[in-house]
Amino acid sequence: MSGVTGGRWQADVYAAVAARPNASTADLAARLGRPEAELRPLLDQLRARGLAVESQVVPGGWRAVHPSLTIGQDLATRERDLQDHLAGLAALRHDLRELTQLYSEATPDVDPDAVVPLPDRDAVLMRIDQLVADARVEVASFVSSKPSVRAITESRPLDELLAQRGVAMRTIGLEAFVRDPAMARALRESAAMGVRTRLAPTLPTRMLVVDGREAVVANNAVEPGRGAIHVRNPAVVALLVDLFERYWATATPFGEPVASPHLDSPLTPTELAVLRLLALGHKDEAVARATGQSVRTVRRIVAGTCEKVGAKGRFDLALRAAANGWLGDCRPRP
Repeated sequence: MSGVTGGRWQADVYAAVAARPNASTADLAARLGRPEAELRPLLDQLRARGLAVESQVVPGGWRAVHPSLTIGQDLATRERDLQDHLAGLAALRHDLRELTQLYSEATPDVDPDAVVPLPDRDAVLMRIDQLVADARVEVASFVSSKPSVRAITESRPLDELLAQRGVAMRTIGLEAFVRDPAMARALRESAAMGVRTRLAPTLPTRMLVVDGREAVVANNAVEPGRGAIHVRNPAVVALLVDLFERYWATATPFGEPVASPHLDSPLTPTELAVLRLLALGHKDEAVARATGQSVRTVRRIVAGTCEKVGAKGRFDLALRAAANGWLGDCRPRP
């Protein structure tokens, strides 16, 4: 009776009903030495389980039902369901082995030192699926352009699979992402699944590194549709891992306020990133793509930055930034 609410008293009530067929609630209460008001809920629970029914002979009386007709049937049904479930798991396991073998046979072997071109998005996604399916330790990625809602939705099962297998996940995205409500929500959902995310003003490329041994690098940082390359050469992958770790060390954890990398600079990391790209001669459109923002937002950032430091224009802004050491090795171009 451990599955019935009421514990030991519930079993005692059932025993009393079985011992005194057609006894009323009052008679049962007297036999058990309990108030009738306390007994009624226990009798109702027995009736809900099908273990007791109202007497058809004595009004207000009760009659016990053999447990094999209720619990026994429930147990048999659950055992059949369990057997069906186990059979389904066995079928899934067989399909997994068979289809995995077929997938592997259809996928050509990759020379460890080769750089394999992935010409389009479908080829990229198929290769990523294969790598993620084999991941055992960690998946690390640069996300240098805002993914579509469809891409976020399609990647969720992969993230869930990795989380279930205990594979660590680290992602570095653009600071501009948090200003988009849909992206901010997606980042929060990923964080809830165990994905550790940090943000940077800019990223050099779009990249995925699996277990520190294989990598997929986009041909274009902001246009994933242009394809990618699959790299397995240990020396090249080691360089990509080092690149990721350097960005990870300075990126801001998602959810924390962004601090300026230059304590003596009044500019935010995004403002500094925009300024450096402009100083290198990049047009507004290229700066927008590199920072994950619209061209209009880039121009608004430039105007605000000029006002903040008292610059008369873009070139004057770049000169002031260079004089204060905010551009690093960049030099403003006329």
